Amino acid sequence: MKPENVFLEGPARRVKIIDFGLVSDASDDATRLTTDGTIIGTPAYMAPERIASDATVDARADLFSLGVMLYELLARRLPFEGTSLVSMLAAISRGRPRPLGEVAADVPPDVAALVMRLIAHDPDDRPADAASVATELEAIEERLAADDT
Repeated sequence: MKPENVFLEGPARRVKIIDFGLVSDASDDATRLTTDGTIIGTPAYMAPERIASDATVDARADLFSLGVMLYELLARRLPFEGTSLVSMLAAISRGRPRPLGEVAADVPPDVAALVMRLIAHDPDDRPADAASVATELEAIEERLAADDT
């Protein structure tokens, strides 16, 4: 996933994910590279396990991409930056972004913590699935609304 694949629909701005051009079996190692060795996908949003040749890729890779998009939205910069493809992939592989709370101090700490968990280097440190992310976001929204009253 990347920002270009997220569409806001209608007055309610309902989120839709579009362009599933690279959807494939996550366990198929052949999906990482083309036959000529070219990387498939947008490197800035690729989870570390998509870069590693021996890693298992599952749905948590999409949660990583979501976290990168949220970090970029809130901080106005990518969490992993590089001046070339190789340096970008190396930054993601190292997995040490600047904490969101330092880059965007106005982001509520609960939101910053969730985003940092989404972009955790180790998939086991990320939320288990999208449903748990949605549940956590709802709880954060309720806490923030209660704080405003």
